[in-house]
Amino acid sequence: MCMFSGLASPSDITLNPNTGTVYVTDRGDTQRVAQIDPVTRAIGTAAGGNGAGNAANQLSTPNGIFFDSTTNSLVIANTAAHNIVRWVIGATTGTVLAGTTGVSGNAATQLHNPTGVTFDSTGNMYVADRDNNRIQFFTPGQTVGTTIAGTGIAGISASAFNASSVVRLDNQEESIEIMTHPSYSLDLWPRDFWLNDYIKNNLIDQTKEESLLQEDVCCVACLSVDIHKQHSDEVKSVVDVANGEKNLVNEYLEKIRKLKTTFTNELNQLQQALKNIDISELKSNQEIDKEFNRIVECVEARRKILKTQLQQKSQTSRDHIYSKQEDLSNINSSLNKCLEEGRHILTLNDFAALSQSKTIIDQMKKLEIESVEYHHQAHLTDSIPFHISIQILLEMIKTSGIIGEIPAPLFVQQKCKVGGTNLEVEWELIDYESSITAYILELKQDNNNFNEVYRGLETKYHLQDLKPSTSYVLRLSTCYDREIGNTTLLSLRTLDVDLNNWKLSMSPSYTLVNAENTRESLLDGQFTTGAATALMRRGEWIKATFPYPVPVTSVTIAPLHKNPTKWNPANGNGGTLQYSHDDTNWITAGTIAYVEMQQQKIEVGSVTAQYWRLFLDSYLGTSSFLFK
Repeated sequence: MCMFSGLASPSDITLNPNTGTVYVTDRGDTQRVAQIDPVTRAIGTAAGGNGAGNAANQLSTPNGIFFDSTTNSLVIANTAAHNIVRWVIGATTGTVLAGTTGVSGNAATQLHNPTGVTFDSTGNMYVADRDNNRIQFFTPGQTVGTTIAGTGIAGISASAFNASSVVRLDNQEESIEIMTHPSYSLDLWPRDFWLNDYIKNNLIDQTKEESLLQEDVCCVACLSVDIHKQHSDEVKSVVDVANGEKNLVNEYLEKIRKLKTTFTNELNQLQQALKNIDISELKSNQEIDKEFNRIVECVEARRKILKTQLQQKSQTSRDHIYSKQEDLSNINSSLNKCLEEGRHILTLNDFAALSQSKTIIDQMKKLEIESVEYHHQAHLTDSIPFHISIQILLEMIKTSGIIGEIPAPLFVQQKCKVGGTNLEVEWELIDYESSITAYILELKQDNNNFNEVYRGLETKYHLQDLKPSTSYVLRLSTCYDREIGNTTLLSLRTLDVDLNNWKLSMSPSYTLVNAENTRESLLDGQFTTGAATALMRRGEWIKATFPYPVPVTSVTIAPLHKNPTKWNPANGNGGTLQYSHDDTNWITAGTIAYVEMQQQKIEVGSVTAQYWRLFLDSYLGTSSFLFK
């Protein structure tokens, strides 16, 4: 069965390589692009099919066709409408890519009965503009075409042809294949020929500021700088452009050669590093065997010593038992002899028995005493105990040795803080295969030696009672068993302590007194300037806040002599001097006891705090607030 039965007047054909669907332009009554199912061969309509016309859902004598896989669409030479139309698969209307719908002409934006269309791999469109006897070239998105083949006038020559109907590119996109009338011959136009013409027509004559060759506007016809002097400086000779590109290529080649040399050296270093690792592994294996052989030798030597001691101890016990056996045998023999003699006495007459009995009785008493003494000394050692701390030994062996370098702990610098007399440091937790015994933190000032200030498993530490405005060096290391790892150093400097650099704040002031209520008025040493609070019945306060904790040994205050009709210099007596580390919890350091026209110095010992205040449940004032 013929695949195209059911078509009125097929003209051109194309294929969707992804689905196998065949598309055919049909110029008959249907005025459509037919689609043919590759399996069932059923024929449907992909575009048009609404009769001839210039509407968006119509086609008018469709001829050439091209399937654009990048947009899944059909590009149709809509001959009688004098335009090129893109019709997306599944859409009901098309969009015009080139030409003026329903209007023929030979301008750059017009077509006259186009019959063929194709694209190259970069998206450029080629149109066979039949009745204008030319091939038009459109870059992507452009509606202004450029003639790249033909003269626009019918003729038969190297540069002219009649009524082109089909246009296509060869597989290498090196030539344009054009079908012409009336001979229906297939002409090949090499790419270099028509591209040079395109460049000359558009760059030499129009001197456009755009590039088709590299990034510089150049003229292919300018074979040397002495030709085409009418060009502006923006149009360069191909020779100049080529030389420039060659120089650029040479620069990159030199860079590549240097990179290649660098990479070769690095590769050699990597190869040497691999060899070094192999050598190191072999040497370390030998060292491990050597050390553990020494351990085995020590264990063997200790085993021999213990066995010798056991043998000696056992022999001593045996000799003691042998001696006891001999003593017991002698006593037993004496007992048997006395027994025989006693029995013999019993058989004698009275006179004979009387004469011998005293001797035998003395012998029996002596044997009885010896027997009792023997039993008192008869405790024997019949076993030799053995003890060794095997668990401690096994634990030592189990954790002995470290492969690789012991890592150094790193300070977390963004979490380290400095104050006037204190430093807060923090470091990263180390996850290491061997057990960490402790982190060791050491401190050094100036050129002094390092002194250990912390040893433990915490990863932060607060150093206090340091000198202000002083540079310190901290050294941090990690201890594994009895091995000390690499160290990390951190230099920090304590802040300058300016005991006059604080911020004044206070409860509501007593406006009738007209006190200055400024920090400067409390530092000037004058009894007539200072700060005064009103009576709010909720605790009045005058507070100095330092930018950081500062060391203080004494605070000097004084009564305020100002406006005697409104203010009593004794206002403040019975109040307290307090300090705080958090501005919430306050600790009393002294009591206010004013004497007219005299300063009061309150000794606080040695206190480091950031917040200081005078406090009283009544009118409160002071003309001085001096810290030492």
